[in-house]
Amino acid sequence: MSTNIRSYGPHLNKSIQAAQSAIDRANSVHDPYYKESSIILLSNSWELFSKALLIKHGGEKLIYESGTNKEISIKAEKAVNKLKNLGYISETQVIPIQQLISLRNEASHSILNDIPDEIVFHLEYYAVRYLKELIEINFKPYSKSFKRNYLSINFEGVVTYADRVKKLVSRAKKRRDLKSMRLTYLLERGTIFNGSEYIKQSDFNKNLLDKRNKRPMYKLKLGEYSRKSDMIVVVPIQAPSGTVADIKLTKSRSQGNISVNFEKRATDDDYPYLTTDLGVRIGRSRNYTQQIIKDLKVKENCEFHQNIRTGKTSSTNKYSESCLSYLKEFIVNNPDYIPKNSRSAKNKI
Repeated sequence: MSTNIRSYGPHLNKSIQAAQSAIDRANSVHDPYYKESSIILLSNSWELFSKALLIKHGGEKLIYESGTNKEISIKAEKAVNKLKNLGYISETQVIPIQQLISLRNEASHSILNDIPDEIVFHLEYYAVRYLKELIEINFKPYSKSFKRNYLSINFEGVVTYADRVKKLVSRAKKRRDLKSMRLTYLLERGTIFNGSEYIKQSDFNKNLLDKRNKRPMYKLKLGEYSRKSDMIVVVPIQAPSGTVADIKLTKSRSQGNISVNFEKRATDDDYPYLTTDLGVRIGRSRNYTQQIIKDLKVKENCEFHQNIRTGKTSSTNKYSESCLSYLKEFIVNNPDYIPKNSRSAKNKI
């Protein structure tokens, strides 16, 4: 169904503004309420975005409760759930968003207990990332609404959302710590929200504290999400000019941390060729070389290519020996290959 931009435009514009404000709040140095405010704003952003996309999909009727004559708008959690049911977001993608909205609902109507930084960072990172990706797919004119990078600084040990959740559940189960039980419940109710109503805390507590439940992380959907989803950590790396860092993740011997090993490589040694150099060595023109690089998606493979910064706003593309071998082998095995760009095709030889 085609819908005029005037119908969903206001929702989308305000969604983007709310997300940008949420990022500002999340990085605030002096705001003691930064976690709650960033959670509230980002959840608001997702509610407005979901409604914008629902309007585009099927008209304004999709954002109102049935039988209310367009007087009562659906709640954030229901709007996001509708996007999932329509196939716009996956089962895995919807979980951090619903967890965030669950925390927002608590912060809006009560006092939200302190949340570990890693849990907030994980939820907000994925909420912004998925929002950005969906805008790029469904609202292309708005695709440049977000910068490519935002600064994040971490001076403490590197742990993940999963590490924090595991400790949280353990405290809730073993110590029956009320704050831990409440936060675990808020995350779990968001994880398993079915589009109707949240589970009750009393039912959640009963299942969590059941003596037969020896391994609660394997019973909770929250635990399943922690095991299956990719975790996010911030790892600043200082490297000399003219080098790149290879990061290898390994399981840490110390519980609750990720071990990061990296080695520096001199880019001039590992990526010695410019585009013109490659062309000379494969016996083709620069235009042909540029197009075959594009056709074979060479720049998407870090083994073949590195973009090297040469100034404040300038950079150059460098290619490896393995890239040269790959191109030579491809040309030998595909003698009839003609680049997609017709101008390049004229310069084949």
